[in-house]
Amino acid sequence: MEAVITDVFNALAEPWEQGIMRRALLEVALIGTVAGALGCWIVLYELSYSAESLAHALFPGLALAP
Repeated sequence: MEAVITDVFNALAEPWEQGIMRRALLEVALIGTVAGALGCWIVLYELSYSAESLAHALFPGLALAP
């Protein structure tokens, strides 16, 4: 039973040995923190309509850019 637990732990920990995975986790954590704070600020200051309008205005350009 202990060998199975060790194998599962090693399988889950192996990807985190690579530097790119650790950097990706850090980036996702930072983006999540900033996006959460920005989202709260937008809602609390009632700027959601202007943010939605800006997103809809930028979408066609972003879709045609690639």
